[in-house]
Amino acid sequence: MPGTSPSTRPHSAAPVRTDSSTAAVGTGVAVVLGAVVPLLVLGHTPDPGAADTLWRWAFAFAVVVGARLGWLVVAGPRRLFEVVFWIFVYVFLALAPLVQLRSGQHPGTTPRPHVELHGTALLAVVAGTAAVAVGVAVGRRRRAPAVLGDVPPRRAALLAVAALLLFGYYTWKTGLPAMFAARDARSAAALQAWPDPAVNAVVRSLATFPLVVAFVALVRVPARRGLLLLVAVAVVVSMNPISSPRYVAGTAALSVAVALGAMATTARARAFGLGFVAALLLLYPVADAARRVVAEVDTRGGLPPALDAMTSGDFDAFEQITNAVWYVQDLGSTGGRQLLGTVLFWVPRALWPGKPTDTGILLADAREYRFDNLSAPLWAELLVNGGFLLLVAGMLVLGYVIARVDAGADLGFRSGRRPVLAVILPFYFVILLRGSLLQAMAGLVVLLACGLFVERPCRAGSPGRHLR
Repeated sequence: MPGTSPSTRPHSAAPVRTDSSTAAVGTGVAVVLGAVVPLLVLGHTPDPGAADTLWRWAFAFAVVVGARLGWLVVAGPRRLFEVVFWIFVYVFLALAPLVQLRSGQHPGTTPRPHVELHGTALLAVVAGTAAVAVGVAVGRRRRAPAVLGDVPPRRAALLAVAALLLFGYYTWKTGLPAMFAARDARSAAALQAWPDPAVNAVVRSLATFPLVVAFVALVRVPARRGLLLLVAVAVVVSMNPISSPRYVAGTAALSVAVALGAMATTARARAFGLGFVAALLLLYPVADAARRVVAEVDTRGGLPPALDAMTSGDFDAFEQITNAVWYVQDLGSTGGRQLLGTVLFWVPRALWPGKPTDTGILLADAREYRFDNLSAPLWAELLVNGGFLLLVAGMLVLGYVIARVDAGADLGFRSGRRPVLAVILPFYFVILLRGSLLQAMAGLVVLLACGLFVERPCRAGSPGRHLR
């Protein structure tokens, strides 16, 4: 078949052998992320004194997470889901809270913080993260899945044509100028065409994410280069960083980069992981400039720019977990009602008037905030739905799933077959971790459906056959 991949035998996804040079580099990066960076934060933020020592625990957490992330990026196999998880924790739940607790400055989008609950919130962060680590350890004891993915050219072409038609319909309804307007303007045009939020989310996802799946699939089909070029142009238009949310544009850009070989070698994989960390720390906070018609509320100032950014609304994750702790303590958990709304995301509100809102909005309304476009990290989602018990249980399951998915994906990468969903979903995983889950579900379901359609499972070691 064209582009036949080398066969592989089923084997466990044990970590790759670590030689002395890898160990040295891994140790060096672990020291930089786990010691140098947290110490730089301490050196450039004011010491709150003996009256508030919670930052010491946040510092210890940042050291552990940074060391784990540094070693994993350098010395581990291509465990992309696990790497992305630790990157998210390091940036949003370790460094950002450390800056906020040290400086006493908190995101202006979450005013009147319950500082007395910060300790409980930090405990929730640590407990959830530790539960994921345990789940990963358990999951990695199992043998790697022996199933690889084969992309039939006909399916890839059908998906590409369908994705282009859906994108064309969306552009026709919103108008082509809206695709390059500010994010607020594009959202307003889409809401005018599809006023129901559930319908709007599904249509928007259908007009964007199938294009990314089609691109990644077509990269593995050499005979369809003309169609690949058309899809690439549509991806740039539909998911450009001007009118698209940063997480969506980032998912598209990173998926394309990996599909084109950004992680094809060990050296590239290391550089890619470290670049991802740097991008979230340095580029993400400024990537929203001049993209909105109305600026978000914020009250930053007094710190070096890189640290000052970590007190902005982009880094509200810790305060939203704090709000989730307050919500459960004062109002009780929702008993899974928020998760039910997530599962039934596709039901229009016209048919379900009492359908739950995003958990970020739920917390904002409960705190009587004027601004409600807030995150709801997975830690907060699980707390609101079932308290600490559901948090720990849910994170254990998540860790196990991460290990199993990474094991199968790593087998595919090492065999030369880049699994379609394994190229895209790790970056969409950031959206799921940040929350709210309800607003992320439409995109996730569309990605899964398209990936399962375009990629046919075949046993490792068996010759893949393309449908003609």
